[in-house]
Amino acid sequence: MTDGSGPDFVCIGAQKSGTTWLYENLARHSEVWVPPVKEFHYFDRLCVNDRLLGLWSFPHPHGIARYKSALRSLDAKRLRWLRQFYRLGMDKGWYLDLFDAKYSGGKVSVDITPGYSTLEEKGVKFARSVLGGDVYIILIVRNPVHRSWSAAKMLLRYRRVDPDKMSQKQWTELLTSPMITLYSEYSRMIPLWKKYFRNFHVLSYDQLCNSPREFLSQVSDITGISDRWNDNVMKRRVWADDKNISMPPEVLTALTAQYSEEVKALISMEGLACAKSWYEEMTRL
Repeated sequence: MTDGSGPDFVCIGAQKSGTTWLYENLARHSEVWVPPVKEFHYFDRLCVNDRLLGLWSFPHPHGIARYKSALRSLDAKRLRWLRQFYRLGMDKGWYLDLFDAKYSGGKVSVDITPGYSTLEEKGVKFARSVLGGDVYIILIVRNPVHRSWSAAKMLLRYRRVDPDKMSQKQWTELLTSPMITLYSEYSRMIPLWKKYFRNFHVLSYDQLCNSPREFLSQVSDITGISDRWNDNVMKRRVWADDKNISMPPEVLTALTAQYSEEVKALISMEGLACAKSWYEEMTRL
């Protein structure tokens, strides 16, 4: 239980790997308190990855849409929390106070911010100094080809760009941008976070899709909350591409070439059995 010393667990992404779905399910769990705003972006604001300098912005210009339902049901406690949050403090006291029992009611609390997966060592080390070494860290990995395509579509939606009007050069620039690639570098982020957090866990987006119930049971096992989840929320599809835009063949070819070595490196990593199926899918192209 939180005592104002920060979250009980943190989900660091990966981006476009079901983190909003997880947020929605945790929000309906009786033993969990989730903040009115999903993504804090505390550590990645203070310790932004050098490769994102000049590229990163907060918040996303159209991202507030995901919080419309929450904003319609605000009570006095949540309004006080939002007032504190939008001070956007830089000191750790500001961050830690956002999990105080006056907001959480003493329930298990969580920070879900996929941007944390982009942190360099200085950022992860700083997160360790603020959170302590015992906090639970969860990373959800997704096939980097599909994750990158989903992220690319999201960025185009934010920028209000029609994918059908993208040139080959524009696709190449987008798909090789750090805004895309950093979130798929699992071989970089996994050993880095393991170095500083003993309770680091990797879950699979494949399992989330194939058996959401088993996926949430794993979350329960990691965090110590009961394995009682809302079946209706579990079945929801949230923050997805409603237009179901298919990946162009040239984009699939480019992303496969871009991530083949990364996926090969992941196959030998403990707890990443899903990487083998990713690589088999790549080799079938």
